[in-house]
Amino acid sequence: MGVAVATKENEAVSGDNCLVYDVTGTKRACMISDGAGSGADACRDSERVLELVEKYMDTGFVMEEAADMVNSLFVAQGREQNMPTLDVGVVDLVDGLLSFRKYGACDSFIRREDAIERIKNEGYPLGFHVNGLEGGRMDNLSAQQYEDRDRDGLPEHTYELNEGDCVLMISDGVLECYGDERSLLQTFGKMEVGDVEEAANFLMQCAIRRCAGRIRDDMTILVGKLTGVPTHT
Repeated sequence: MGVAVATKENEAVSGDNCLVYDVTGTKRACMISDGAGSGADACRDSERVLELVEKYMDTGFVMEEAADMVNSLFVAQGREQNMPTLDVGVVDLVDGLLSFRKYGACDSFIRREDAIERIKNEGYPLGFHVNGLEGGRMDNLSAQQYEDRDRDGLPEHTYELNEGDCVLMISDGVLECYGDERSLLQTFGKMEVGDVEEAANFLMQCAIRRCAGRIRDDMTILVGKLTGVPTHT
């Protein structure tokens, strides 16, 4: 997975954090969290989100469970004002299955041989609300309501990747610099993706050029390419 980051102008640290690591011998996790706002406070929030997801996954929870547990924690804390996003994907490098969980994160994209497929965000930022109750405080809900929400409230995204397919994950600052999603996808669709680190850096350079070097928000780009996986039949 190639990674490129840029910090909002006049800020010392990025409010985005990202993490790529091997969960098991065959699975790799790729995560972005965008803290609310920018600067040190946003950085601490997004860093904490990724630390918690990694911790839960390391103790044996699957990705969907770990992400939902972190959301539960933010719901219980009543974090209506400072709500970070969470974008987490886990790919099995043997069978090519890719699973996503998104809380308020940007859409992600899979570039296949003849098309680009969208991985849609259908969730709110961490701790936003549960079953339509603004604020999402645990004391507003019965245990059964909360269990129902965890089971039914957020879709699970699973995709089959074939050899050569490329995956793009971004934070929302990237779209702000590109100006619109179409421009980003045109660049992603036409570019060569050999070295994924170079590909991520190329997309970042294009973004910075498009906004004339004025980086109005933190930006994170992750680019992955699957190699050595048989085509699914």
